[in-house]
Amino acid sequence: MTYAQTKNKSWKFACFTREEITDKEAQGFIKDVLEDVRSTSFAVNVLDVETNWLEKYYQPSEILELKYFIIAESQENIANIKNKAPLYIRADIAFGSGGHGTTSGCLEALECLYEQGENFKNILDLGTGSGILAIASEKLWPKAKILATDCEEDSMQLARNHIQMNNCKNIDLECCYGFEGSLVEDRQLYDLVIANILTGPLKEMAEDILLSVRKEGHIILSGMLCEQKPDVLNCYEVQASLQQEIQKDGWSTLVLKKR
Repeated sequence: MTYAQTKNKSWKFACFTREEITDKEAQGFIKDVLEDVRSTSFAVNVLDVETNWLEKYYQPSEILELKYFIIAESQENIANIKNKAPLYIRADIAFGSGGHGTTSGCLEALECLYEQGENFKNILDLGTGSGILAIASEKLWPKAKILATDCEEDSMQLARNHIQMNNCKNIDLECCYGFEGSLVEDRQLYDLVIANILTGPLKEMAEDILLSVRKEGHIILSGMLCEQKPDVLNCYEVQASLQQEIQKDGWSTLVLKKR
């Protein structure tokens, strides 16, 4: 399932099912998955399953510049730009090409932690999507051991491709939900956990995330709207303190430090 806010501030959701479902079933499914749906009115459009919609509507990502990074689809796009670490990311089926407020907020949070002199050695990117945050972490902390996970095999393959494109050597992948994977459990405790997912899973996994981080370790949380921040933060404040909040386009990214 994917979601995006349109220019008129309405929300567009896209989901794919293995079996044909009715309009009413589609509406019920969306309500069940998304906690904060405020409207009961949905327009459902059925797509031709034989069409490769990703390929048909594929649009190359714009070149994005941050303080330490420049994000592009290939080296040719940024041949004349120096003094920034390149992140080669192709806009595709998995979330995380750098332009969304949650992804850019997490990248900015990583840059801030780097500027503060943090030297992470064991990092978990929970729900890696395209792999962009794991790749950025290796660029900043090249000696760190990094584990990137996702529950979607398609995302795993795309992240694998991006890891190769970016010549990363210290990122391992595991396809699993949350902390159900063997590698996720075996590699605890982490210096840094990055979770750019959704509000529901952020709250659901709070206890596991907190248990997986060493004392004085850091947590980056994103995927929540700004108004959802209090509910998410409430699940973590029992063991962690808020260090920074980054707001971008109505989305909030939180940087926490475990006590």
